[in-house]
Amino acid sequence: MDKESLKQFEKITKLELSDKEREEFLVKINIEFEKFEKLLKIDTSDVEPLISVLENQKNVLREDTAQKAFSRDELLKLAHDANDGYFVVPKTIE
Repeated sequence: MDKESLKQFEKITKLELSDKEREEFLVKINIEFEKFEKLLKIDTSDVEPLISVLENQKNVLREDTAQKAFSRDELLKLAHDANDGYFVVPKTIE
């Protein structure tokens, strides 16, 4: 990642980094990118796809059935801010 990409990243994520934080971030993120580059170079053409880490076990999860847990009003009572039956949240996109 270069400085210009980091500036775009800061703008999108609404971060305000100091110059020192930017330098530290660039060093760390580029180390991580290098690790991913190494992983991408590994030949996995002879490796069968893994469908599940629980391949040798049967599905131990419960059935996915709809259940009424809370009413809208109960949840809105817990909200920091609500208006006309909806949650009010800060604007994130300009």
